[in-house]
Amino acid sequence: MAFDKDLPDEFVQEAKPRPEEIDMALLEALGISISAMRKEAVDARRASGIEEVWMAAEEAYLGMDDLNRHEFAGAQWFKPNSMNGNLTKMVAKKSNRSTAFVPITRRYVDMGAAKISEITLPIDDKAFSLSPEPVPELIEQAEDKTPLMAHPVTGEPGAVMRPAVEGEAPGPDGKVQATQGDLAKATMDMAKESATKAETRIYDWMVEARYPMEMRRVVHDSARIGVGVLKCPFAQVKVNWVREAGRVKKKTKIVPGMRSISPWNFYPHGACGENIHDGDYTFECDDITPAKLKRLKLERTSTGAPIYIASQIDRVIEEGPEKCNLDSGNPNRKRDQQKPGPYKIWYFTGTISRRDMVLMSAVGVDDLPDDVVDVNAIVTMVNDAVIRATVNPLESGGFPYRTHPWSMRDGSWAGVGVGEQISMPQRSVNAATRALFNNAGITAGGQIVVDRSQIEPADGSWEIVPNKVWWTRADGTGTDDIRKAFMSFDFPNMGQQLQAVIEYGFRLAEEASNIPLVVQGKQEDGTPQTFGQAEMDNSNAHTLLRSIAYSLDDYITEPVVHDLYQWLLLDDDVPEEEKGNWS
Repeated sequence: MAFDKDLPDEFVQEAKPRPEEIDMALLEALGISISAMRKEAVDARRASGIEEVWMAAEEAYLGMDDLNRHEFAGAQWFKPNSMNGNLTKMVAKKSNRSTAFVPITRRYVDMGAAKISEITLPIDDKAFSLSPEPVPELIEQAEDKTPLMAHPVTGEPGAVMRPAVEGEAPGPDGKVQATQGDLAKATMDMAKESATKAETRIYDWMVEARYPMEMRRVVHDSARIGVGVLKCPFAQVKVNWVREAGRVKKKTKIVPGMRSISPWNFYPHGACGENIHDGDYTFECDDITPAKLKRLKLERTSTGAPIYIASQIDRVIEEGPEKCNLDSGNPNRKRDQQKPGPYKIWYFTGTISRRDMVLMSAVGVDDLPDDVVDVNAIVTMVNDAVIRATVNPLESGGFPYRTHPWSMRDGSWAGVGVGEQISMPQRSVNAATRALFNNAGITAGGQIVVDRSQIEPADGSWEIVPNKVWWTRADGTGTDDIRKAFMSFDFPNMGQQLQAVIEYGFRLAEEASNIPLVVQGKQEDGTPQTFGQAEMDNSNAHTLLRSIAYSLDDYITEPVVHDLYQWLLLDDDVPEEEKGNWS
């Protein structure tokens, strides 16, 4: 289970204590209002039909369909294909028909995800860089040879001197007259140095948050079901142990966190279209155990003020985990119907009125300007009860989520993944393979016809075994050729024709996914064995995959760097020399 608080203690140390008396009626009304938006988001995603597409892709990746579903049952409970169906226990069934599932979906998904990760996530290097925003006036001024006759900082009049460089004729003290161009160049050099420091800090944040690992999960989700989701940035506590004065001390600091989340647990506004940031809000759900939920009541700021609303948590515990019975999350992860919990915890990111934020004594609301009426907030809920609210740490009000569609789906934030792209080739290969095995089973032995009126087994058993003795029947009609009492027939073997269908299905998978076998290390027969040919084949095979990699930068890498830079500007612990205008 992945769980993080929106803001830790150290980040909210200036928060005022929560008032002892809270208008519970207004707080309940706020919970009902947010719950209505949550239901709207859950219903909108289900009505879009994307969950059925995801389920089919998940099952194809696992190697499951209707013919072999019982093989995955065991003693566990499984949900039917219908998203709204009841839980049923799968019982293994016997069949003489083949249920073979050829896992080509897994092969293509893993290969596509691996290649995109290789392109976009270089080992021990960063996939971005910062440079100062170009200022036309400074670029033009850099060629100005006018002597600088006043100190650029103090404004004191007088000639300004600088150390001579190679090719210049210095004075007795080794210096030359500075110009307006020198001042512009010095300003641009300082900006470059500042950009380099900011770039290093952002990269350090990414390393600390294990950004490459989280992004590999996002890419794999994108390839498997069509979309991956990264949560970034959110406030996270980093703990360091240092030794001071002979003692080990714990030091904490706030850093931007980054975490991949399952698309099954993410619900954007139903009207967001292709961009979740065009919607009014987002919801994320997760699991939290009863014990951890109870411990939230003990969370305190450094001033002693409670972070969570204890009375609301008590209400939730009294209601039980099934109070919020929304059909949400990944249906492959089943809840134990015999045991209580876990609870569903929801994170709402959107706009809340200032009055409601004050009602909840939300962290950061007291620092807002007086003219702010609507607040970009993060609200934490369990069941229908609001247990916490904080001001969104990003002043832009943006959602701390970034999504990447593998291939664009018109009008939807969830794209088309490899699993969906090769769904028809997958079914074709499965059908042909099963027919091949069924045909092989029939043709492996002959079909024997026995005239029981002519012969009978000496041992009384009709089983065909070697060296068996048969008697001719005394009451038989008689025949001049006893061999006619036995007839053996062979069914035609269609293996070669079915193998051609299977190979055609593999070819369709290449065409549909744009991941040719050459990407997977296989060469066609007759391919020239030259370095130039191999390089050309490799480049051509990666063209479409590189396009997907570039889209990953557009959807996630660049926006995440911009959000981290915004965090850098707002973080008081970051030196001012690292803050500027970068591009």
